[in-house]
Amino acid sequence: MQLGGKAGEPTIAADATLNAKFVALVTGYGSDIERLHREICKPLGLKRIHMRELPRKLQEGVLRQLDCLSPSPATVQSHCLEIDFGSQRDIAEKERPTAYYPKRKLLEVINRSAMEEIKRAVESSFEIFGLTRNWSMLTIEADGDTERMILTTGTKTTTPGVAHQLADAVAWSNQAHIRVKCVSHHDLVADVTGRVRRRLGR
Repeated sequence: MQLGGKAGEPTIAADATLNAKFVALVTGYGSDIERLHREICKPLGLKRIHMRELPRKLQEGVLRQLDCLSPSPATVQSHCLEIDFGSQRDIAEKERPTAYYPKRKLLEVINRSAMEEIKRAVESSFEIFGLTRNWSMLTIEADGDTERMILTTGTKTTTPGVAHQLADAVAWSNQAHIRVKCVSHHDLVADVTGRVRRRLGR
């Protein structure tokens, strides 16, 4: 099993913007992620990164540092995956098989569909770090809506650490429409919608 947070092992972290329009995934060896986090924070006088709590000047500073320090893809990889959970929910509610189809099941359909597309998009990244494609064997730093989404795959989650803080910065950069060169972007909206509709029998 690959656990998040250990220096010599691959670490995976996921975070999402408000209403999960974008999901960010950061993968790398614990020691490389810790070094990158330290090199971003130290010049800015920060101990932790939580973009929503920072003033705009420091938010931009975090992203400038991340952009300047763009790590080798062999050490840390960052992905931003656009799924637009809000529009997926609207589509699912309009196309539910019956008026009485449970809301809980609709959310499960969306979460499973989104995670299947996210898995497909980042598999090559996982191969670089020798991670299994069987997500039930993985542990990912996550919380909130992202954690609920991940749990639909049978994947375990763990307490967010510094990798999760980097994922928070990656997710925020897309919400703010600021491009960071080390982040790979994936527009999965149409693919997730297709999976949702197929699951609902449409």
